[in-house]
Amino acid sequence: MSLLLVDPPVAAGEATVRHLLGEGDEVRVLVRNKDHGGTWKAAGAHVAAGDPSDEDLVERACQNVRTIVVFGTPGPALLTGARAAGVGRVISVTASPIETVEDLEHVALVVGRRWWPRSGRSHEDVAVAISAADDIVTVPHGPVHLGEARGWRSLKLEPR
Repeated sequence: MSLLLVDPPVAAGEATVRHLLGEGDEVRVLVRNKDHGGTWKAAGAHVAAGDPSDEDLVERACQNVRTIVVFGTPGPALLTGARAAGVGRVISVTASPIETVEDLEHVALVVGRRWWPRSGRSHEDVAVAISAADDIVTVPHGPVHLGEARGWRSLKLEPR
């Protein structure tokens, strides 16, 4: 099984791909712009190019994927495609809390408004949180604020 990152920002995406591959995960990246695919291929990820609002494309990209990681709010078409492929978990990395996703396990990692693109939170810290959110057995209730110690503890990690 593998993870699919949906149109990640370059710095956060590179840190996440590097971390997940280092842990033995298979990583796929869905990019809107096919010209950006080389960045992710060079990092070791499999790449699909197209619009994340294309349900069929998302379903194909999500085959044998256990978790999708969305940098922002997951759109309805993205979620429909993920459900059709049998994805079990969605991780959203956002600047502020978002609503939970119906009928899928959902971990909302809140990095704070200043993280987009800068904050005290490093891209490597976010990559560690994404990996933990993928691996954790019991999904935390409510948003996981990475600016708070209890957010890290809910992922079974030491606060950063």
